[in-house]
Amino acid sequence: MVEVISGGLLGAFTILLVANYFLAQHVFEHSRRNNLTVLVESAGGGIAAAYVFLELIPELNEEAHYVLCFAGFLLYYLLEKYIASTGKRRGVWLQYAYQCLYFFLVTATFYRHAENGAAVAVYILAMLMHVFSGTQELYAAHHKPFQTVGRGLFSAAVIAGALVAFYIRPVQEQELPLIPLLAGFLLLGIFRREFAEDREIHYGAFVVAAVGFGGLLYLV
Repeated sequence: MVEVISGGLLGAFTILLVANYFLAQHVFEHSRRNNLTVLVESAGGGIAAAYVFLELIPELNEEAHYVLCFAGFLLYYLLEKYIASTGKRRGVWLQYAYQCLYFFLVTATFYRHAENGAAVAVYILAMLMHVFSGTQELYAAHHKPFQTVGRGLFSAAVIAGALVAFYIRPVQEQELPLIPLLAGFLLLGIFRREFAEDREIHYGAFVVAAVGFGGLLYLV
């Protein structure tokens, strides 16, 4: 019964992520008219920050895990810098490639909380908020490539991650190396998006979400 429920949650989580990609244009155009995006993205950043520092990083109990976390952080950083220095056309496809890796990790690590229903709910909330923010940024930067190819690639990535999560669940050790990589990607994503000088941020939403979600993590 537990396996059926957890599998159903993984399927629902994957469907929500795919819907997020395919509804990005509608959400972007609607939310920009009433400034909801800034509020939601700031709250999502606070939730993701609390999740990384209070949940993911404490699980890195081996030196190799810290190395992988740093590798994920460094890879994300170097790719961002390289993209900024290349032409827009080449940069967008490279950006989509590593975003696919990140979105793959989001669903591939789902079963790490499979035995705790509250923890699964917390993970789903944290990742949905963070991925929503990233999706809106990707759509805003490159409307046409996102609509024609990007959303399909990202959907394929989260579906592939869900399939990997489902089939490697009996061997939990295989999942462990993915968690530090996800932590590294999340760390740089948070720093780059939420603390950029040219980015509009609702600090109240960020702080309230971070503190409130951090308290929730201690309860579960």
